Amino acid sequence: MRRAPLSGTTKGQGMHSSRHSFVAVAAGLALVVGLASMANAQARHTPFMNQSTESLQGVGEYTSLALDGTGRTHVAWFDAGRGALAYAVQTPLGWRTEVVDASGKVGWYASLALDSRSHEGIAYYDITNGALKFASHAGGSWTTQTVEASPDGVGHYCSLAFDAHDNPAISYYDAHNLCLRFATRINGAWVTETVDGAENAADVQADVERAAHGGKTPPPAGDVANVGFYSSLAFDRQGRPHISYQDISNADLKYASKLDAGWVSEVVDAPGDVGEHTSLKLDAEGNARIGYYALQDGALKLASQRNGSWNVETVDASGDVGAYASLALDAQGEPHLSYFDAGHNTLRYAARQSGVWMLETVDAKGRTGRNTSLALDRSGSPVIAYTGAGRGSFHLVSASVQFDGRPPAADGTVAASAPLSAWPLPYRGGALHLSFAIPISGEATEVALLDLAGRHVRTLTHGAVESGRQVMAWDGRDDSGRNVPDGVYFLVTRTEGHESRLKLVVLR
Repeated sequence: MRRAPLSGTTKGQGMHSSRHSFVAVAAGLALVVGLASMANAQARHTPFMNQSTESLQGVGEYTSLALDGTGRTHVAWFDAGRGALAYAVQTPLGWRTEVVDASGKVGWYASLALDSRSHEGIAYYDITNGALKFASHAGGSWTTQTVEASPDGVGHYCSLAFDAHDNPAISYYDAHNLCLRFATRINGAWVTETVDGAENAADVQADVERAAHGGKTPPPAGDVANVGFYSSLAFDRQGRPHISYQDISNADLKYASKLDAGWVSEVVDAPGDVGEHTSLKLDAEGNARIGYYALQDGALKLASQRNGSWNVETVDASGDVGAYASLALDAQGEPHLSYFDAGHNTLRYAARQSGVWMLETVDAKGRTGRNTSLALDRSGSPVIAYTGAGRGSFHLVSASVQFDGRPPAADGTVAASAPLSAWPLPYRGGALHLSFAIPISGEATEVALLDLAGRHVRTLTHGAVESGRQVMAWDGRDDSGRNVPDGVYFLVTRTEGHESRLKLVVLR
């Protein structure tokens, strides 16, 4: 029977261990927050560029990140050094860190969310008491509550979201009843219910009792129904909750929605061992997107819902990749994913642009990249919290270049990744790097520099180009080899009738 142990468990690893075992926390690792622009992305395995870092003390596991309306970063994590739930927020004076709960060993599976007023909430697992807990921050102090508890443990793989009325809701795994549970707080009281697997515990107990009375022996472990690992919760615009999770018995990816008649669940991806580390988001039309890890392929996958049907695609299969997947959608509904490359012990990032997946390595400094949590800022740049290498280091890594030099939108929405980007801007000499996406290999592509009047200044490339994100450099010269004078220019890409422009200011 695949069942969570009573205590001492971590987020399922899956890469090099027993498929559904819980592995002890590796103490002494760091929490790192990364911010960078896809303007700096190259096609494959290229670190984020133009970064600046600042540090503060902390040892982080189970990181969870959220950005408020002003763009400030909030992070919650399990402090392995103190066995406590910790929290940090950016302020005008720097980072402020707090211990949220230190009553025993608490803080695993930390899930941070902000309500409509940017008030913080954190769902987490209390290892000492086998309990699901919720912490809220208001009036300058933290208040903690026990949502549900059991000697066998209740609250693994918890995921927090606020509904339209700012009521907190949590999806989680019940290790006693082998099922997926859902809790919501209404008028100050927690109401809990079973989403999937309501009869699992009763079936197991009945088999055990039959065996004790000379009946048939209990079924083999693989036949015992057990669901609810790796849950991820989101609300649609109608206020209905949706949850992605794994069917542990069959190693399938599942998805549940609460409709008028109750919870309805379905299998999204079934062949082999799939559905670990799920991350759920809903697009503007209410369609679900789920990023997840497929163990049998060692691959990162994305499942997309449209008109009631599902499309499953492989995002990255370059080795053992995809664990700790975290999904975000930009203003155009394009998916962005942070994840762990177990083969190289690095943090990876993927973004889809014009139908093409752009993949890159963000951090390759030692064993790093687990427990990723991704958000997009108002300019569309990724912010990633994750467990990094080293002890006592908590970094903010930021990139100075936005996607195409545009400021964040006035309405606070996230801009979509631009097909053409360049850095550093303004141009002051040396090499100017430019990056552009090619959806289909072999298409006739032209990249050129025009002056403000639209006159041709320099051809940078012309001809067939391979698909993916291409990066090249401009030396500041025109077609005759002369330095172009100061002024305003336009970088232009033309591919099979599609044109993209980027304004470029030259200041020597």
